[in-house]
Amino acid sequence: DSIPAPWTHKILAGKKTLISTGATFAAIVPVRGITNISSGQMGIALARACRAAGAQVSLIHGQLQTALPSGMADTIQ
Repeated sequence: DSIPAPWTHKILAGKKTLISTGATFAAIVPVRGITNISSGQMGIALARACRAAGAQVSLIHGQLQTALPSGMADTIQ
Protein backbone atom coordinates (compact mmCIF):
# COMPACT_ATOMS: atom_id res chain seq x y z
CA ASP A 1 0.00 0.00 0.00
CA SER A 2 2.93 2.33 0.50
CA ILE A 3 6.50 2.83 -0.60
CA PRO A 4 9.02 1.71 2.07
CA ALA A 5 10.39 4.69 4.03
CA PRO A 6 14.12 4.02 3.43
CA TRP A 7 13.62 4.56 -0.32
CA THR A 8 11.48 7.67 -0.05
CA HIS A 9 12.79 11.21 0.27
CA LYS A 10 10.26 13.59 1.81
CA ILE A 11 10.60 16.14 -1.02
CA LEU A 12 6.93 17.14 -0.64
CA ALA A 13 6.98 17.56 3.15
CA GLY A 14 4.80 20.49 4.17
CA LYS A 15 3.15 20.68 0.74
CA LYS A 16 -0.53 20.14 -0.06
CA THR A 17 -1.62 18.29 -3.19
CA LEU A 18 -5.03 18.00 -4.84
CA ILE A 19 -5.62 15.01 -7.12
CA SER A 20 -8.72 14.30 -9.20
CA THR A 21 -9.28 10.72 -10.37
CA GLY A 22 -11.88 8.17 -11.42
CA ALA A 23 -14.78 8.10 -13.84
CA THR A 24 -16.89 11.23 -14.26
CA PHE A 25 -20.22 12.11 -15.86
CA ALA A 26 -21.45 15.51 -17.01
CA ALA A 27 -25.08 15.87 -18.10
CA ILE A 28 -25.64 17.80 -21.32
CA VAL A 29 -29.43 17.48 -21.44
CA PRO A 30 -31.73 15.26 -19.35
CA VAL A 31 -31.15 12.22 -21.58
CA ARG A 32 -27.52 12.73 -22.70
CA GLY A 33 -24.18 13.15 -21.05
CA ILE A 34 -20.43 13.01 -21.48
CA THR A 35 -18.49 10.43 -19.50
CA ASN A 36 -15.13 8.73 -19.28
CA ILE A 37 -14.39 5.20 -18.12
CA SER A 38 -11.31 5.88 -15.99
CA SER A 39 -10.59 3.22 -13.37
CA GLY A 40 -8.85 5.72 -11.10
CA GLN A 41 -5.74 3.56 -10.74
CA MET A 42 -3.31 6.23 -12.00
CA GLY A 43 -4.70 8.87 -9.64
CA ILE A 44 -4.57 6.46 -6.70
CA ALA A 45 -0.94 5.59 -7.52
CA LEU A 46 -0.08 9.28 -7.74
CA ALA A 47 -1.81 9.97 -4.41
CA ARG A 48 0.17 7.17 -2.74
CA ALA A 49 3.46 8.44 -4.16
CA CYS A 50 2.74 12.02 -3.05
CA ARG A 51 1.78 10.84 0.43
CA ALA A 52 4.97 8.74 0.65
CA ALA A 53 6.97 11.85 -0.35
CA GLY A 54 5.49 13.71 2.62
CA ALA A 55 2.60 15.65 1.04
CA GLN A 56 -0.81 16.20 2.58
CA VAL A 57 -3.06 14.70 -0.11
CA SER A 58 -6.66 15.67 -0.88
CA LEU A 59 -8.37 13.34 -3.35
CA ILE A 60 -11.45 14.19 -5.41
CA HIS A 61 -12.84 11.12 -7.11
CA GLY A 62 -15.62 9.84 -9.25
CA GLN A 63 -16.55 6.17 -9.51
CA LEU A 64 -13.48 4.03 -8.81
CA GLN A 65 -12.61 0.45 -9.69
CA THR A 66 -9.97 0.27 -6.96
CA ALA A 67 -9.93 0.81 -3.20
CA LEU A 68 -9.12 4.21 -1.75
CA PRO A 69 -5.78 4.35 0.05
CA SER A 70 -5.83 5.11 3.75
CA GLY A 71 -4.23 8.23 5.13
CA MET A 72 -5.57 10.79 2.67
CA ALA A 73 -6.15 14.23 4.21
CA ASP A 74 -9.56 14.51 2.50
CA THR A 75 -11.52 12.36 0.09
CA ILE A 76 -14.45 13.90 -1.74
CA GLN A 77 -16.74 12.04 -4.12
